[in-house]
Amino acid sequence: DKFLIMGRSGCGKSTLGHKFAAMYPRLIIFDTVNEYHVTEKDVVITSMDDLERFIRYVDTHELHHFKAYVKFSIETKNKELIFDHMMRILYYWGNCMVVVEEIHHYCTPHKIGEYFEYCMTSGRHRNLGFIFTTQRPALINKTVMSQSTHIFVGNLIDKNDAVTIANFIGKNSKDLAELE
Repeated sequence: DKFLIMGRSGCGKSTLGHKFAAMYPRLIIFDTVNEYHVTEKDVVITSMDDLERFIRYVDTHELHHFKAYVKFSIETKNKELIFDHMMRILYYWGNCMVVVEEIHHYCTPHKIGEYFEYCMTSGRHRNLGFIFTTQRPALINKTVMSQSTHIFVGNLIDKNDAVTIANFIGKNSKDLAELE
């Protein structure tokens, strides 16, 4: 499954994403804007080394249920590059649901990481799923939209965002403006 949930701030994107994520036992969550509550039994990943250690731990202990949160510091440089390398590792590892809050922070309309694109187009063969949220659909790569199997559109305020979605789904942007 690949879910794409779009809409303005406060329209329920993260709430819907949480509900979908609850259906999956193996979660890697890129908590870009601190939307998730981390508990004591959850793992926080801040680097490539952390991710590799976590994967070794899961494999060694044969864990079938987990939540791991990837949280980059605001000072972290090259987040897009690190994200893409993490996608490479997750592709080869497979068998998990990856949640990415505010996906527009990791790809642009004109640029998508090589491994992330590969995950989007071939990840299902590795049992790799995604849940994406974004307030700015005009700022994400079209591969994310075209490869998503479930698309949810909430209220969009920015005209460019509404036009992008309207063009993608073949509707009039005024119809989207009238969504509750």
